[in-house]
Amino acid sequence: MNGFAYIDASAMVKFFISEPESAALTAAVGSEWPFLMASEILSVEAPRAALRAGQLDLAPVTRWLQSVALLPLTDEIRKGAARVGPPTLRALDAIHLATALSASERIGAVLTYDQRLASACTDAGLRVVAPT
Repeated sequence: MNGFAYIDASAMVKFFISEPESAALTAAVGSEWPFLMASEILSVEAPRAALRAGQLDLAPVTRWLQSVALLPLTDEIRKGAARVGPPTLRALDAIHLATALSASERIGAVLTYDQRLASACTDAGLRVVAPT
C-alpha cells in the first residue's frame, strides 16, 4: 500500500468538526496513510469549512494544512479539470479529481465522502476510501 492518500474537503473537515466518520477517518489516516496530499485549493476550502462550522480559531487548521503536501493548480490540471468526469461534477471536485489523477502513481487512495467525486474517481480508476 502506498503511504500517500489524496484528501478532499469532505474528508478533511472531519478532522476539525466532529462527525460520525471522524474517528474512523483519523484511525485510518494514522495507520494506513501517514502522508496526505491535496490540491492547493484545500488551503482555501479548509479554513472556509472551519469558519462555516463556527470554528473561529483557524490555527489548528493552519497547522494541519502544513502536514499536507499541497499540489499546485497547474495549467495541465486546470485543463484536465475542465474535461474530466461527468458533466454533473462540480468545478472544485473536478479540480480535486484532475489533481488526484496527476498524482495517481503516488497515491494509494482518495479519501472523500462526496458521492459525486467518489463516483467520478472510481470511474477514472482511482481507489476511493471513506472510513466509517
